[in-house]
Amino acid sequence: MRRILSLFIIMIFMAGCQLGELEPPKPSLTVDGKEIDYKIGTYSWSENGRAVDADAIAPPDLVEEMDFNVVPSKSKMLINFGYQPSGIEAGIWKNDDVNFERVTNNTIILPKEAGSFIYVIHASWEEGDAIYAFPIKVK
Repeated sequence: MRRILSLFIIMIFMAGCQLGELEPPKPSLTVDGKEIDYKIGTYSWSENGRAVDADAIAPPDLVEEMDFNVVPSKSKMLINFGYQPSGIEAGIWKNDDVNFERVTNNTIILPKEAGSFIYVIHASWEEGDAIYAFPIKVK
């Protein structure tokens, strides 16, 4: 009986470990082959009968302690998700808002003018959506 109970407890523990953390896919962001660091912001995700809504601070506060990713003028940023979203849009945080534009071919053309910018990506799937933010400095 002890053996059966022990086996049952181990099976429950393993099932719990397999559930993992419920969150949206993480992208790989690259410019000229260089990884761009980002932070995940607000998101909503549901799968297998479970759901989570996570709220985050505004993008400038979210990335405040990050180093700026330095990129050349008019660089192309490639966005790669292992699980492709149904829609991706991106924009620059300005005056407490973002003017999102649809992303095509998983590519964003970064600004041609020099300066520091906070970019925001919004990706959506059938299971939910997520915001990703990152600081860049265009040289």
